[in-house]
Amino acid sequence: MPTKITTTNPKTPIKETTEENVSNLVPTITKPKAYLLILLGILIVAAFYFKQYIVAAVVNNKPIYRFSVVKELESQGGKQALDALVTQELIRQEAQKKNITVLETQGLTREGVKSQLAVQVMLEKLLGDKIQVTDKEVEAAYQEQKEVFAQEKDLSKVKTTIKDTLKNQKLSSEAQKLLQEVKKSAKITYFVTY
Repeated sequence: MPTKITTTNPKTPIKETTEENVSNLVPTITKPKAYLLILLGILIVAAFYFKQYIVAAVVNNKPIYRFSVVKELESQGGKQALDALVTQELIRQEAQKKNITVLETQGLTREGVKSQLAVQVMLEKLLGDKIQVTDKEVEAAYQEQKEVFAQEKDLSKVKTTIKDTLKNQKLSSEAQKLLQEVKKSAKITYFVTY
């Protein structure tokens, strides 16, 4: 037999409430509320495990958000970084137009080094004959700088160094020309100005 509970309030009439009626007064969790609670739990767990993507550091219990770090980095070198990314993309697109591919499985481990070397190789392939160094050029450079290499006994090592240096100089010069040419014909839309 259900127990009767009687409440008294001078302003309201006395009501009899049974335990069965009391259970009806307790709010029940509906399915949408249950899903929201589960979602909230997942968000809390995700925030804990992925906090490094939101908060970069905490100083005396005050967080420094990644957005602030990015904003500071952009103010310090955003234009150079954006220009470098635009240049890399232009080189990749130009190489793709000419069916030049670079294998990324050449023992490279770090993503940044991989990307830079891939761009370098693409440039070398794009420029091909323009960066070739002849024996005459090597000999002329050697004659101009004989005193610099006077201590070196291995002449073939010296000439290899000279050839590499001349090739890098040509690569740099020709790459600038190519990039100026490609930038003129490319459609580049900047959404950020620095």
